[in-house]
Amino acid sequence: LHGVASSVPLWSKNIEILKHHYRCIALDLPGHGYSTKSDFSYTMKFYTDVVIEFIQQLGLYSVTLVGMSMGAQISVKAALQMPRTIIQLILIGPSGIEPYMPWERYSIIHSMLAIVSSGNAFLHSRLNYLIGFCYELEPAYELISQQAFFENESTEFNRMLFRSVEGIVLEPIHTQLNQVQQPCLVLVAEHDIVSPYNFIRPERFINMAERQTKKISHAQFVRVKKGGHFLPYQEPDVVNTAIKNFMKDCLMYKEYSQQKAMTVNQSIN
Repeated sequence: LHGVASSVPLWSKNIEILKHHYRCIALDLPGHGYSTKSDFSYTMKFYTDVVIEFIQQLGLYSVTLVGMSMGAQISVKAALQMPRTIIQLILIGPSGIEPYMPWERYSIIHSMLAIVSSGNAFLHSRLNYLIGFCYELEPAYELISQQAFFENESTEFNRMLFRSVEGIVLEPIHTQLNQVQQPCLVLVAEHDIVSPYNFIRPERFINMAERQTKKISHAQFVRVKKGGHFLPYQEPDVVNTAIKNFMKDCLMYKEYSQQKAMTVNQSIN
């Protein structure tokens, strides 16, 4: 699941490799890419309901949800509602984990409202990509050029961007992390400065993210030395290796647990 103002091409360098090991499915969330752009609520609940319906319609099971930024936030919310179907989580630069105070939340919302009202939503999005790519212009523009957002869709884009950001800060997951029971891998780059947290609090996003990850019962936290917010595209080798290792560890643990259960049953019998 991609983040706000992103789409399926974010995962192109990951799917190209991981498809040889797993069944990989990526989708453009509503209002993004080639999906319908309409007057949706764009709340986290709305996105979560869409993802759950998508999983159900395809009849998927034993799902590992991989989400970046807002996509990670949605993944956690979906996993809490479908614990038997979504069995593992991989969260990359997750949003919604920041423990904002009420005034901080509304400050972010009002700032985004000002950006949208001024007609600079497209510009803000492109600047966000540059910051997320640590000002590496070539890969940033390469990914931007693959996003299906067009100038004649500015009204829809403005609406989606504002409502999505509003949903991110008003429907956080930081108080729900201790409810996550699935094995979880969290990857955050040392130079990820896209989150407003970096500018509101005197603490780096990565340090806060590592602390928040400890609330999850079965979680691994990986600090990625290179790259910024768009890790799947910036550092695909690092992300792909981490995913494969995590999946292998989960499989080994599952096999061990099953073997242990069989041994206990045999002893009882």
